[in-house]
Amino acid sequence: MSILNTIMRPLLTIIIPHKDTPTLLRRCIASIPNRQDIHTIVVDDHSEDVKTVRDIQEMFPAVTFIYNDKQVGPGFSRNIGLEKAEGEWVIFADADDYFEDNFGVFLDSVALDASTDIIYLKSRSIDLDTGKESNRADYYNGLVDRFLRHEWRSEERILLCYDVPWGKIMRNAVIQENAIRFPQMTVGEDTVFSVTLATMVRHVKAYNQVMYVVTSHLGSLTTLDSQEMNRERFMSSLMVNKVWPSVFTDSFLDKLICIGKTNRKEFLWCLRMLVQYRVNPLSAIYRGIVYKWGMWRHPAKSC
Repeated sequence: MSILNTIMRPLLTIIIPHKDTPTLLRRCIASIPNRQDIHTIVVDDHSEDVKTVRDIQEMFPAVTFIYNDKQVGPGFSRNIGLEKAEGEWVIFADADDYFEDNFGVFLDSVALDASTDIIYLKSRSIDLDTGKESNRADYYNGLVDRFLRHEWRSEERILLCYDVPWGKIMRNAVIQENAIRFPQMTVGEDTVFSVTLATMVRHVKAYNQVMYVVTSHLGSLTTLDSQEMNRERFMSSLMVNKVWPSVFTDSFLDKLICIGKTNRKEFLWCLRMLVQYRVNPLSAIYRGIVYKWGMWRHPAKSC
């Protein structure tokens, strides 16, 4: 019997926001080890085919399913899961992603101790439309490599740059005691959450094992581009800067670059947001250019 299974309280809570991808959700849940020390929570964000989701619920009786009565987005769905999370550690997984086969073995071997607040893992990425490997995880794997090679003087770099919710194990107490939650946005909310959490973290670890498979496909949030989503990305950058003033994300510069192509109303909206968040535009532009330059020259070393 695993030593972890002797713990009454769940060691790990896995939170999965879901919206209209039941087949992929089933694969994601099936990839999670079926053991008593892992508690999985699925938050369905008002899917159209809720009957299929309930059929999946019957297949996995140990999994907790929560159904939103209206669509609130992936970030707020994760917040709902956090309210129910009882595990000592928390992992966020997207419904269209899944875990590697040896994830359970890894949990038995890794040191989940009180001296650590976040554990970073490696991932691999697949394009669901082509079935081929993609480069979506390369940047974050590069951060893990640099951290393990001790290329940075402190842990700040990986804390600020690893701005996606997947691929890391987080201590639940740090999240709950500091009331850290995702803002109610469609995109960019994960960056705000990650940077806010970074301000509360004492010590991190990283492992060279690939434990998570992140996917992308046509129509996913990471591939969508609209005025509303660009505005949210811009807002997330301003919110991140407010939490940690030295940080700007590339979405800030992207928006400024697009100002010349937009109408007067959009231009005035950007100015209003800059004033509201008390952002120095010149500093923001400079940091944005540095970020973009780093991404272009060294994709895995841009942070």
